[in-house]
Amino acid sequence: MRALAVVSFLILGFATAGRAETGAALHLATDVIKPALGVPNLELEVQLDRHMTAHVYGEMMAFDTGLAPKTQPDAFARAGFRYFLWDFMETTRASGIYGGLGGGALFTKLADRPTAAVTVEAGYKLVLFETLQVMPRVLATVPLDGQEPLPGFELMIGAIL
Repeated sequence: MRALAVVSFLILGFATAGRAETGAALHLATDVIKPALGVPNLELEVQLDRHMTAHVYGEMMAFDTGLAPKTQPDAFARAGFRYFLWDFMETTRASGIYGGLGGGALFTKLADRPTAAVTVEAGYKLVLFETLQVMPRVLATVPLDGQEPLPGFELMIGAIL
């Protein structure tokens, strides 16, 4: 877990330095589906240039509503990069179709040791009014200890600061 924290801080540190140099944006978002399932979450994304961003994401099971899938881990954290392949809009913000790769840790149960995991994602980021973002994405998290991959869908909504 300490290694994940160090990697996350390094990614955000390099990203913040890149942001200061390029004047790129800082994105703050949350998945609007998971809080209804009892899983609050938050993502911080730093735009490195028009086509590349770095992000840190975390979620934790706050309460059991009975609606969350049985494969939902109690907690999950990851850090990674996204590359925006194709943009339909004229904007300086990173937007359009993207693919991403991240590494992190998931806790199946909080009392257990964390499991290292790799996440692959694809989605589309729509930037509205240069300050709001809507980002539907599909992803697969593969635990490195041999457990079954965890597929997912998230609808991120956030602000660009």
